Amino acid sequence: MENFIHINEKWFNTTKKDRTFYLYPDEQEPYRIVQNKNAIDKVMFLSVVVRPKYDDEGTNTKEKS
Repeated sequence: MENFIHINEKWFNTTKKDRTFYLYPDEQEPYRIVQNKNAIDKVMFLSVVVRPKYDDEGTNTKEKS
């Protein structure tokens, strides 16, 4: 039960087709490049959670000496 690795991935679009920006009067609109509005690039975030490993004496096996 203690030897599990929990892996989670989450996909995000880099931008949206229609996006509302609230800007100051002297501020320029952000420059966004999308070649095709129906094929927007995606980014994946990968996270991993693992419990530390201990030997029979109760010391951490990955501990720096």
